[in-house]
Amino acid sequence: MTSGANKQAIILTVSSVVLLAASIAVVVLEMRGAEEFPWGIHLVTIPAVFLVGLIAGWVMRERQAAEEKARAELDKEA
Repeated sequence: MTSGANKQAIILTVSSVVLLAASIAVVVLEMRGAEEFPWGIHLVTIPAVFLVGLIAGWVMRERQAAEEKARAELDKEA
């Protein structure tokens, strides 16, 4: 992976986390009747789903890069 792609991935991840945190903060501050809403489960599941998606995307990207590298080596040998 090039450093430019790594920097882009880091920027995308940080901006996603900031937007997620900001959206949760806005909802918490603006929502009326917060006592009835089950905040505990939502404050855990929303970031958890985001992190699972981030990890799955990272694994898929690494797998694709490994496959491309293996193909390039096979083509190089042939």
